[in-house]
Amino acid sequence: MEIPPGSKELLALQESLRAQGVEKLPICRYGDWEYALPSNEEEYIKLRGMAVLRLEAHSDTRNELPLKKAYFRLSHGELKGQEAQLPRLWLGDEYDQKITDKSSSPENLHFVQVSFWLFPVNFLADEGSAMVADFNEGRDGFCLRTGNWNLDDRILRIVHKHAAQELTLAPKIDMNFLSTFVSREFPGRF
Repeated sequence: MEIPPGSKELLALQESLRAQGVEKLPICRYGDWEYALPSNEEEYIKLRGMAVLRLEAHSDTRNELPLKKAYFRLSHGELKGQEAQLPRLWLGDEYDQKITDKSSSPENLHFVQVSFWLFPVNFLADEGSAMVADFNEGRDGFCLRTGNWNLDDRILRIVHKHAAQELTLAPKIDMNFLSTFVSREFPGRF
């Protein structure tokens, strides 16, 4: 049974465990994510074949944030079984999210942090790949999503063209374009 972090069910479970003398309560953590792909070949070239991942990390423990790293665990090709660490673009301020309006006690707070990362679009062509994040405090290998990325044919054609070396990518990512891209794809989600 999955109990959503911050829910009344979780608070009731934690209270029940405390009443039974359990001192170390289970910690809830999860990651909410979304990604933005280049919309056409021109954007793919400008972004050097990269996409942008927005991760919203949630934890009942402040010390687990910010995320240590985000990465893909690949299942095909020469990188099979390896972790491809993603470069972090931006790390937002951590904020507290009150779970209930009745109490401000620490057990009723939930901590959230938003971050943005770059990743190669071709990682999504690997249907067995996994998107993974490491929280602090030894909570490593937290799988956010595994495979079946459902890339549309338009993007797959661009990825295959890139793999066949039929595209010349920009020498570096234009940060002005990247800023515009992120603002367009993630309006108001910073």
